[in-house]
Amino acid sequence: MRIYAKDKYGKRSGWHVNEVGRGCTWNPITGCNDISEGCRFCYARGVAEGCHLKQTALNAKRIAEGKPGLRHLGYQKPGVAGKFTPFPGATLPGFGVELRWDKLKTLPPHGGKDRRVFVCACSDLFHNSVPVDFVKGVFEALARRPGTTYHVFSKRASRMPAVVSQALGGDSPRENLILGVTIESNKYVDRAEFLRQTPAAVRCLSLSPLLDSLPDLDLTDIDWVSLGSECVRGKRNQGRPVQADWVRSVRDRCVSRGIPFMFTSWGQPSSNPDPKNDPSFPNDPHGGCFLDGVEWDQSPQ
Repeated sequence: MRIYAKDKYGKRSGWHVNEVGRGCTWNPITGCNDISEGCRFCYARGVAEGCHLKQTALNAKRIAEGKPGLRHLGYQKPGVAGKFTPFPGATLPGFGVELRWDKLKTLPPHGGKDRRVFVCACSDLFHNSVPVDFVKGVFEALARRPGTTYHVFSKRASRMPAVVSQALGGDSPRENLILGVTIESNKYVDRAEFLRQTPAAVRCLSLSPLLDSLPDLDLTDIDWVSLGSECVRGKRNQGRPVQADWVRSVRDRCVSRGIPFMFTSWGQPSSNPDPKNDPSFPNDPHGGCFLDGVEWDQSPQ
């Protein structure tokens, strides 16, 4: 079963659109703040700013036309850029952390054909501003869709063991929930240790964007590894390149342990070591997704 849809070039197109055109993310929380180098070019900041500007303009237009204003304006709380952003200290429109309690009362999306949903794509479920009661509510909502697999990734791994244990309240881990941590360099490999201490049916490492080699990464009790490079996003962000040997090292360790491995993208054409023989490369601005002639698209289910 694939997680990523294919676009017209045969390239995996990501979480936001699946094969039947429906959204496959669920965001009961919006907004975040940077915590490490992997946050420098966070896509969610741009999403939040764009939604904030569009909704604000739409609301003003409705009021000017004599229509009632929007009942709820999402992405309204401003945030502040930290040291891992291009403009530290700048105001981030719409990127302050907001808990959307109303979403916990409804069914989360079923994920369309693939039946997979990325939870909190525009935030971090284990952010310090998120109480245990809210995490518990998220878990209970996901349990109401047993036929769909949900994925939660976090950089705030140190909170995960205690928060998940309290939220479960002695219950078994949700079978339809994959819990993971993001590790972008060898400096943060200790996040995997916190994940090992967390009650979970499936544990995943998201090594994306990979910014360094990972010689100290321990794959004990890890059920899945997904790896990718930083993609080009406009002129301001040329994407920090990944080296093929970093990717091969992780792949080889996964293969030796029998851990499903997924390689999502080289990020940019200049990072691809063999673009001429990569069938996903033509017309693909992200540089292709084949590694040594193989498309690594494994998953634990």
